[in-house]
Amino acid sequence: MSTSRYQGSVTRFSVGWTSTALGRLTIRHEVDRKSGFVGEIVAGFNPNRITFSGGAAVNPRVTASPESDSASVELTEYTYQPTTLRISLLFDTTEDRDDPNVLKQTTQVVALLRPLPRSSRSPLCQLWWGSYTLLQGVLTGLSQEYTLFHPDGTPVRATLDCTFTESGESDLKLSRRSGGAGSRFCIVRLGDTLQTISSRVYGTPARWRDIALYNGLANPRALFPGQLLLLPAR
Repeated sequence: MSTSRYQGSVTRFSVGWTSTALGRLTIRHEVDRKSGFVGEIVAGFNPNRITFSGGAAVNPRVTASPESDSASVELTEYTYQPTTLRISLLFDTTEDRDDPNVLKQTTQVVALLRPLPRSSRSPLCQLWWGSYTLLQGVLTGLSQEYTLFHPDGTPVRATLDCTFTESGESDLKLSRRSGGAGSRFCIVRLGDTLQTISSRVYGTPARWRDIALYNGLANPRALFPGQLLLLPAR
């Protein structure tokens, strides 16, 4: 289901799932700063690969003693680097007889680069695949390639290479419809475990089992950066 490769302080892994099991990949996004994730863009075709990248920058300090041949290494100035998600989305409107212009779909994704109304930031997005949240963040990179056209020049097929960067608070309120009154969620960070999340949220690692049961996790160790977890009430 997934593969991991560690290169220094950077972790990269790719995830691939069958579209029949999880449905269409959907980008839910803000349309203003008050109404939440009410905008929705549904991928024309599910991607066959999603790539996450993340890491942490540290400054090592070596302490050596002149009386011995040993030395100690202390890692200081730890800096967390946000997770990025790279994904290619294919849109094809060759079978659409009413309005075959693929721009009607691709421009929705392009709009995610622009600031929200009366705001200096672009909209927050949540990437969903079925019941799985891959990442919450903003669109920070976009490349468009149009590869098929009608005789009159109308584009009907496009591939969009998108980069989303983790963003937003890790402890946000959910609506009643999503998680019930008082429910919250957190976004899994690189290197997180249920114990570290429990410590960060509740001040003790002992509630990791509550989080696992609340989210129906069959394998509590199988977390990935950008994953959304519901949090039980305190």
